[in-house]
Amino acid sequence: MTAEGHRATFRHALANTLVASVVNATVWFAVTFWVYLETRSVFATGVIAGMFLGLTALSGVWFGGLVDRYRKRNVMLGSSAVSLVLYAASLVVYLAAGPEPSGTPRARCSGASCSC
Repeated sequence: MTAEGHRATFRHALANTLVASVVNATVWFAVTFWVYLETRSVFATGVIAGMFLGLTALSGVWFGGLVDRYRKRNVMLGSSAVSLVLYAASLVVYLAAGPEPSGTPRARCSGASCSC
């Protein structure tokens, strides 16, 4: 492979990593923000952030081992495919759950009358 071919491969890998990182960070932020809006609990937000950091650290070691053992392109394609399947499955679960029933009480605080 020529030097230009190596550069093109590097650019494709870099673009794939950039897109995956932006999507992943956006989804985790959205989940964290949604948990805060639903619970109004900073502790729950911290738990979500801790899960993100812990899972990133643990999966980074495992994926690093896969990249060392197998071809980088195949591992990256496999990782992207698994992510796509998981995001699609999450969408299916979300759509299947339907809207929240209107009669469901929600624990919301309103000013001085808050007893939460």
